[in-house]
Amino acid sequence: MIGDTIKELRIKKDLTIANLAKLAGVDENYLQSIEENHFMYPSFEFLDRVSSVLGVSADTFIYEGSQQTYDSQLDIVISKAFEQSLSSEDFVNLLKFTRKQELNKLQRPVSHKLNKLSRRII
Repeated sequence: MIGDTIKELRIKKDLTIANLAKLAGVDENYLQSIEENHFMYPSFEFLDRVSSVLGVSADTFIYEGSQQTYDSQLDIVISKAFEQSLSSEDFVNLLKFTRKQELNKLQRPVSHKLNKLSRRII
Protein backbone atom coordinates (compact mmCIF):
# COMPACT_ATOMS: atom_id res chain seq x y z
CA MET A 1 0.00 0.00 0.00
CA ILE A 2 1.06 3.59 -0.56
CA GLY A 3 1.17 4.33 3.17
CA ASP A 4 3.43 1.36 3.82
CA THR A 5 5.81 2.48 1.08
CA ILE A 6 5.96 6.04 2.41
CA LYS A 7 6.62 4.77 5.93
CA GLU A 8 9.34 2.40 4.75
CA LEU A 9 11.13 5.12 2.78
CA ARG A 10 10.72 7.63 5.62
CA ILE A 11 12.32 5.25 8.10
CA LYS A 12 15.19 4.52 5.67
CA LYS A 13 15.81 8.29 5.51
CA ASP A 14 15.73 8.38 9.33
CA LEU A 15 12.89 10.92 9.37
CA THR A 16 10.04 11.20 11.84
CA ILE A 17 6.52 11.83 10.60
CA ALA A 18 6.81 15.39 11.91
CA ASN A 19 10.10 15.96 10.04
CA LEU A 20 8.79 14.58 6.76
CA ALA A 21 5.57 16.59 7.03
CA LYS A 22 7.48 19.81 7.70
CA LEU A 23 10.01 19.24 4.91
CA ALA A 24 7.30 18.28 2.42
CA GLY A 25 4.90 21.02 3.50
CA VAL A 26 2.05 18.62 4.23
CA ASP A 27 -0.21 18.17 7.22
CA GLU A 28 1.36 15.88 9.82
CA ASN A 29 -1.96 14.26 10.80
CA TYR A 30 -2.83 13.57 7.18
CA LEU A 31 0.61 12.03 6.60
CA GLN A 32 0.13 9.81 9.63
CA SER A 33 -3.31 8.78 8.36
CA ILE A 34 -1.79 7.88 5.00
CA GLU A 35 0.94 5.80 6.67
CA GLU A 36 -1.69 4.02 8.77
CA ASN A 37 -3.63 3.31 5.56
CA HIS A 38 -6.73 5.21 6.66
CA PHE A 39 -6.60 7.04 3.33
CA MET A 40 -5.52 4.84 0.45
CA TYR A 41 -5.61 7.38 -2.38
CA PRO A 42 -3.75 10.59 -1.51
CA SER A 43 -3.64 13.39 -4.06
CA PHE A 44 -0.89 13.53 -6.65
CA GLU A 45 0.21 16.87 -5.18
CA PHE A 46 0.70 15.19 -1.79
CA LEU A 47 2.65 12.33 -3.36
CA ASP A 48 4.78 14.76 -5.35
CA ARG A 49 5.72 16.74 -2.24
CA VAL A 50 6.52 13.67 -0.16
CA SER A 51 8.41 11.94 -2.95
CA SER A 52 10.72 14.90 -3.48
CA VAL A 53 11.79 14.80 0.18
CA LEU A 54 12.17 11.01 0.13
CA GLY A 55 14.25 11.16 -3.06
CA VAL A 56 11.98 9.04 -5.23
CA SER A 57 9.60 9.70 -8.09
CA ALA A 58 5.90 10.12 -7.32
CA ASP A 59 5.41 7.29 -9.81
CA THR A 60 6.91 4.98 -7.18
CA PHE A 61 3.79 5.43 -5.05
CA ILE A 62 1.39 5.31 -7.97
CA TYR A 63 2.90 2.03 -9.15
CA GLU A 64 2.73 0.67 -5.59
CA GLY A 65 -0.89 1.74 -5.29
CA SER A 66 -1.83 0.15 -8.60
CA GLN A 67 -0.80 -3.21 -7.18
CA GLN A 68 -3.72 -2.95 -4.75
CA THR A 69 -7.38 -3.64 -5.45
CA TYR A 70 -8.81 -0.63 -7.23
CA ASP A 71 -12.14 0.81 -6.13
CA SER A 72 -13.75 2.46 -9.17
CA GLN A 73 -16.41 4.05 -6.96
CA LEU A 74 -13.69 6.26 -5.52
CA ASP A 75 -13.29 7.96 -8.91
CA ILE A 76 -16.98 8.83 -8.89
CA VAL A 77 -16.83 10.25 -5.36
CA ILE A 78 -13.74 12.31 -6.14
CA SER A 79 -15.26 13.62 -9.38
CA LYS A 80 -18.39 14.74 -7.54
CA ALA A 81 -16.25 16.44 -4.90
CA PHE A 82 -14.39 18.37 -7.61
CA GLU A 83 -17.68 19.30 -9.30
CA GLN A 84 -18.84 20.79 -6.00
CA SER A 85 -15.52 22.69 -5.67
CA LEU A 86 -14.73 20.88 -2.44
CA SER A 87 -11.25 21.62 -1.12
CA SER A 88 -8.96 18.74 -0.17
CA GLU A 89 -9.43 19.62 3.50
CA ASP A 90 -13.23 19.64 3.17
CA PHE A 91 -13.11 16.32 1.34
CA VAL A 92 -11.00 14.76 4.11
CA ASN A 93 -13.41 16.14 6.72
CA LEU A 94 -16.32 14.68 4.78
CA LEU A 95 -14.65 11.28 4.72
CA LYS A 96 -13.97 11.47 8.47
CA PHE A 97 -17.57 12.49 9.13
CA THR A 98 -18.88 9.63 6.96
CA ARG A 99 -16.66 7.12 8.75
CA LYS A 100 -17.86 8.45 12.12
CA GLN A 101 -21.50 8.13 11.01
CA GLU A 102 -20.91 4.53 9.94
CA LEU A 103 -19.31 3.71 13.30
CA ASN A 104 -22.26 5.31 15.09
CA LYS A 105 -24.67 3.16 13.07
CA LEU A 106 -22.79 0.05 14.15
CA GLN A 107 -22.85 1.10 17.81
CA ARG A 108 -26.46 2.32 17.89
CA PRO A 109 -28.20 -1.09 18.11
CA VAL A 110 -26.11 -2.10 21.12
CA SER A 111 -26.67 1.16 22.99
CA HIS A 112 -30.38 1.05 22.13
CA LYS A 113 -30.69 -2.46 23.62
CA LEU A 114 -28.76 -1.38 26.72
CA ASN A 115 -31.11 1.58 27.20
CA LYS A 116 -34.16 -0.70 26.92
CA LEU A 117 -32.63 -3.16 29.38
CA SER A 118 -31.77 -0.41 31.89
CA ARG A 119 -35.36 0.91 31.73
CA ARG A 120 -36.66 -2.55 32.63
CA ILE A 121 -34.26 -2.82 35.55
CA ILE A 122 -35.18 0.59 36.94
